[in-house]
Amino acid sequence: MTTIPSQPPWRATKNVLTGFAALYGIGFLVALFVPSSVYWLGLLGERMDDPRYYYTLLTYPLIHGGLGHLALTGVLTLVPVRILAHRVRTRPLLTVVGAAGVLGGIAFCLSSSSELLIGGGLIAWGLAGAVVGAMTYSWESFGRWEIGYGVLAAAVLGGTLLLGPSAADMGILVAAAVGVAGGRWMRLERGQLSTEAGEDLPG
Repeated sequence: MTTIPSQPPWRATKNVLTGFAALYGIGFLVALFVPSSVYWLGLLGERMDDPRYYYTLLTYPLIHGGLGHLALTGVLTLVPVRILAHRVRTRPLLTVVGAAGVLGGIAFCLSSSSELLIGGGLIAWGLAGAVVGAMTYSWESFGRWEIGYGVLAAAVLGGTLLLGPSAADMGILVAAAVGVAGGRWMRLERGQLSTEAGEDLPG
């Protein structure tokens, strides 16, 4: 019989979603009331030779160009976080999110020097990659719609790669690749911790 602990640290969903909502909301309000912040907080490859702008690797996901952009990013972030709920721990999940955002941003900067990148799209695709990675480790513990999401995400990423990615797409692909590796790591870590604790858990 398989059992899943109902107490922290396994239940990452509430804290993670609350954190994303707060950060996205603050970033949206900053961009709304201080329009110039979009440029100074967004990611721009041509100025990344200056260490003073490295902070933009952390701020660009928080800035959105409007309610539609914010809503789309929110949905793209919500779905994979819900799928990973109760399957991974909060700290490893945030580690993967951060790595996907930073490394995806670096890949974008290396691919384009003049385009400005804002929004949490790379983080969302990093989370999508984490779902795919977790499923390759133990797909049988996921529901049908969750597997459908993973297959769709993998197909979109594969199609993007085959069609010749743009600068933004390069960032997405790198963020997703980080997510895939992170998803396998998070599921493997959980399996190891479960074995040590003597609990019977999936994966």
